Amino acid sequence: MHKLFATCSLGLEYPLSIELGHFGASDIVQRQGGVSFTGDLECIYRVLLGTRTASRLFLNLADGIAKSGEDISMLAYQQDWSMLLPTNKPFTIEFVGSNREIRSTGYGAQCVKDGIFKQLSEEGFARPIIDNKNPSAVVRARLGGNKLSLLLDLTGDSLHQRGYRTEAGEAPLRETVAAGLVLRSGWLDDIEAPFIDPMCGAGTILIEAAAMAAGVAPNADRDDFAIHKLPLHKPTLWQEIQSEVAVKGRRGLNKASFKLIGNDAHPEAIKRAKANAERAGVAHLIDFKQLALGDNPMTNSEAGYLVCNPPYGERLGDDAEVVSLYYNFGAQLRRKFVGKAFLLTSADDYVPAFKLRSDKSWQVMNGKLECQLLSFQLNALPEGAEPRAEQPGITPSGQEFANRLSKNLSRIDKWAKRVPTDAYRVYDADLPEYNVAIDRYLDCVVIQEYAPPKNIDMEKARRRLLDVVLLTPDLMKVSASNVFLKTRQSQSGSAQYQRVSSRKAWQVVHEYDCAFKVNLSDYLDTGLFLDHRITRHEFAKLAKDKRFLNLFCYTGSATVHAARAGAAATVSVDMSRTYLDWARENLAINHLIAPQHQFEQSDCFKYLQNCRQRFDLVFCDPPTFSNSKRMKNTLDVQRDHVQLIRLIDQVLEPGGTIMFSNNYRRFKLDHQAIEQMGYRIVDWNKKTLPEDFKRNPNIHHCWLLEKQD
Repeated sequence: MHKLFATCSLGLEYPLSIELGHFGASDIVQRQGGVSFTGDLECIYRVLLGTRTASRLFLNLADGIAKSGEDISMLAYQQDWSMLLPTNKPFTIEFVGSNREIRSTGYGAQCVKDGIFKQLSEEGFARPIIDNKNPSAVVRARLGGNKLSLLLDLTGDSLHQRGYRTEAGEAPLRETVAAGLVLRSGWLDDIEAPFIDPMCGAGTILIEAAAMAAGVAPNADRDDFAIHKLPLHKPTLWQEIQSEVAVKGRRGLNKASFKLIGNDAHPEAIKRAKANAERAGVAHLIDFKQLALGDNPMTNSEAGYLVCNPPYGERLGDDAEVVSLYYNFGAQLRRKFVGKAFLLTSADDYVPAFKLRSDKSWQVMNGKLECQLLSFQLNALPEGAEPRAEQPGITPSGQEFANRLSKNLSRIDKWAKRVPTDAYRVYDADLPEYNVAIDRYLDCVVIQEYAPPKNIDMEKARRRLLDVVLLTPDLMKVSASNVFLKTRQSQSGSAQYQRVSSRKAWQVVHEYDCAFKVNLSDYLDTGLFLDHRITRHEFAKLAKDKRFLNLFCYTGSATVHAARAGAAATVSVDMSRTYLDWARENLAINHLIAPQHQFEQSDCFKYLQNCRQRFDLVFCDPPTFSNSKRMKNTLDVQRDHVQLIRLIDQVLEPGGTIMFSNNYRRFKLDHQAIEQMGYRIVDWNKKTLPEDFKRNPNIHHCWLLEKQD
């Protein structure tokens, strides 16, 4: 019998110990990151061919006390290396760990080598060859404190590499970890029950489950194990066991009658999963379908097993869809699923979004990623009953946020109906620790997290943001899938206009008698500046039968108001083709497309310098700063606003009016220079500040500049 040690990902020790028992192992002891046991050569072969949770298998040569380099050399010297290493073949030494005396792994490896060389030399063998690149054998020494283990690798390439997965996508789930999830679920003792992975990705969990249930060994065709080069190897016994295992697998595949279900919202994932299942030989046992989570049937009325690895991000604000997905997934489970659900996630911050209480949890390492496996028991609901959500743990200050948002909603919702508008702000960092803005767009909500200062504890910031995400949907009576989360940082140049997502979540909203298309997902801003609602409406009252110029027009919302108010003609100028097309769509949905409404793609400074037309009204809302490649020079609104107004003055009819605004918090209008141009300055700040922005008035600067005859 041989002393052996099988390594595994942290958290898989128990499933691995169960597996080893099936392969004939004895004296099984779970240790951190592996399992020690004893077994004969047949057991070794069966483990190598059949284990689904082990990463590597080692022959445990010796365990001893090693306080010094001399102790290490002596422990190595006491082994009979002529019976362990291949004759006249190169080998290498991997040394892991340190203690007070052994601080260098290189020094530790040298001590092991000295002991091996001395033992072989005294037995009359030639000096062995060390080759770190192409060794025929690998000796591993593991030092923890003063305890040293000498091991001989029997595996070669890691056992998690099955060969069926050639492209796994981002953050792949290791095959060994997937198998561990299946073993933990208990489905293998109940394979007639439904088994589903509703977010199957590359299909790894389903492939491992199908192969295990059919009795297919993961390495039945592999002939390149490290043991094959060692004196320990017995080719005849190996061939007998390998043949037996292969035959059992083929018979199991032919007899299998169960069917697993794999769904994913992404067509490329389903295509990849099907290809992986074909290579693994289990495609006929898995029904893959492209289905969004909301369309997922989960299971029929009978109890089943759900095992999945939902996506997770490294930071909450990186991907708002993840929070929404977890929230929706929990709701789906409560409504549709009966049975046992097992979810693997590394996103501890997201777990409360499930609104489910787990009955068990285990820590699991997926590669270098710390995860937890959560187990849920979901029972059938009485007929007509509504699923009950487990209330997530909300911080004490989270209740303060909920109270403030509720108070705001009771006031602002009523005000919005009077405007009328269905696009408005309901919260704007009212509580300093909840540094977000929340906007309603009809039945959708956009949450913008203002980037916290560097001195703020990031974990607290993440926890508070999760409070917001969890509380807001219920308080605002919207679906969690209609909540969009963004992180707003200080923008430079054209960054504020760059695409940040590709979900294409379009919505049509209304203010007064105008309709606008907004994009809630793909850009930092939605296409409608809510704080300019009154500004657009009031300035448009002057537009009847007037020629109207909209500079830095963005998506043309001011143009829509002017055209709706009866402007004789409009010209909308912007450098972005994307936003000009968007502006056309806004005019189109208001049935205002007509030859007198023109669009110009141009740098506004250049347009004004070359313009031969004259206008009665000019709407000018420049960005704080811009360095677009299409501009010859940069734009700084504080530095350049007088020059800009001088250029506008050249195209303005006598008696014309400019509406000039911006959102630079420290902006100072140069009254003297503008008055010298012959303008009367009317402060429109208070007049045009909407009710929903009165909590933060400093972002809204607006003046009416009236040209005196």
